Amino acid sequence: MVPFLAGLSLTYGSWYLTIGSWKTFFNSIRLVGGNKAAALARTSILYAVILGIIVLKESLTILLALGILCIIAGVTLVSIERQGVKENNQGEPSKTPSLGILSGLGSGLCWGVSAVLLKSGIEEIGSPSAAAVISFGAASIVIASTLLRRELRGILSKIDRSSLTLFVIAGVLSATAQLFRFTAFSFSPVSVVTPIVSSEVVLVLLFSFFLNRNLEVFTWRIIVGMIAAVAGVILLST
Repeated sequence: MVPFLAGLSLTYGSWYLTIGSWKTFFNSIRLVGGNKAAALARTSILYAVILGIIVLKESLTILLALGILCIIAGVTLVSIERQGVKENNQGEPSKTPSLGILSGLGSGLCWGVSAVLLKSGIEEIGSPSAAAVISFGAASIVIASTLLRRELRGILSKIDRSSLTLFVIAGVLSATAQLFRFTAFSFSPVSVVTPIVSSEVVLVLLFSFFLNRNLEVFTWRIIVGMIAAVAGVILLST
């Protein structure tokens, strides 16, 4: 039988992850672009490390502190960059909406909190696969309840096949990534797993350059901020 506290931690962890993190993250991508949204969401490392130390009694080392400072520097550079998503028609960069920055930071907070909750639940259960079933089962129920909104059902019914295919592929890849993340939590501390998972920011930059070059913004602050964030990840995982 799954312990009550473990089930509770996993349930709330999934709510934070699915509802809070993804909703705010997608909103941030819409407003400021994938590069900035990914970098802003990396503040989850700060929250995960701090909560890991306070709640899970994980240790703080010099390299860990230096890594946190690098990530703060990287996120700050991205945040102060005043160019947002390029307009489709004019090709001129627009001003970065404050809501987009706040959404990106909000997704980082939700991911950081969920990491600690999920880690505590997985430690009690002892099985990352069982933890994933509980966590995403609870999240699926919550997400499914949003279909009660007629407006949302109307939007879903109008999605074309090509877009639906992309969403399905993205969903499968995201689910696979989360299974790996849950497995990593069963072996390593939150303060190590979360930074390593955050290395995806490098891949976001790479794929954005090849796939969304006309929509994404690549300024020196964005690139230096990305490099600083990656340097922080390396320090935290050393």
